[in-house]
Amino acid sequence: MKKVLLAAAVVSATCMGSIGSAMASDWFVGVEAGKAKEKLSAEFVDAKNSSKKLDHSDFGLRVGKYLNDNVRTYATITTGKDDGKFGNGQKVELKSQNLLMSADYLFGDGNLKPFVGASIGANRTKIDVSGAGSKTEKSFAYGAQAGVVYTMGSVDLEGGYRYLKHDTTFKANTGDKFKNKDTQKVYLSASYRF
Repeated sequence: MKKVLLAAAVVSATCMGSIGSAMASDWFVGVEAGKAKEKLSAEFVDAKNSSKKLDHSDFGLRVGKYLNDNVRTYATITTGKDDGKFGNGQKVELKSQNLLMSADYLFGDGNLKPFVGASIGANRTKIDVSGAGSKTEKSFAYGAQAGVVYTMGSVDLEGGYRYLKHDTTFKANTGDKFKNKDTQKVYLSASYRF
């Protein structure tokens, strides 16, 4: 994960630096918090297959740059965890982290701008199954987001929805298989432009 973080930071700094020298724009840093939903499906060796929806709080940090009044790029790192019990009594704890590079297009010229965008990056999911140990898997992640940004001077307040596809699969030492296919998230964010 450290190598992925370092590579994303280098790419982000290189891209943003070269674009930024060609046009005047604002850098920003911010935080985001939201409610994420992940569907964990299980294929048990000795029990009926089942799935569980895990809802958890999700927190993140972001840094980015406005390329002009209507286009922005940014890197985000988020983390969240939850647990649940399957029908066979097996308890599962899931911890999900995402490192994303995103680009958004903001519509309009006023203080209130709707936006749409796309994200790519990496998902790191750790799953801990009672009686079967824990395992961490990494996978490619991609998705889209939409929402609205309200600007007050150098502060941006944002509300949005992000869908992220990552297809993470685990095989426990018991032979049971767990799949975490995607994440849906509703979030609020506050950023400071400088």
